[in-house]
Amino acid sequence: GVSELFGGGTFDLTASEGDWPPHLWVFPLGIQDPGPNARARSIIGVNPVQCHIPSLGIFGDPSNPIHVFSAGWTTTDFSARTVSIVTENTSIFGVYSQAGVPTTIPLSNVVHGSSSIVVVPPPASLTTAAIAFATCSITRRRRRA
Repeated sequence: GVSELFGGGTFDLTASEGDWPPHLWVFPLGIQDPGPNARARSIIGVNPVQCHIPSLGIFGDPSNPIHVFSAGWTTTDFSARTVSIVTENTSIFGVYSQAGVPTTIPLSNVVHGSSSIVVVPPPASLTTAAIAFATCSITRRRRRA
């Protein structure tokens, strides 16, 4: 069986560019700390938490990995590129034993997460390129005939 469950943590989420609109934040474990603040490319103080109190019949989600936080990211620049996303500045990371005893993991053992967002140009740009290519092809055929 599972020997430990995610209890909670506090960290920042940073993108290499773009914005984090606050209305697109989701805490799927159901307990939300209203404390995070969007500052430029970062969400400061994300604090997802779940309860696990077996003696009261309250059981945490033992999934691994466990979905603790989601955020929407926006941009006004739709040029093709990859935007890096990282967690950083973790100040707390705690787990529960199966019996419900909370334990804080030493921060030196925390591995920060990373991901990326691939920005794809809007289809209109691709359509324009396809039309330009088709026009060049038609023009070339006419000259050969």
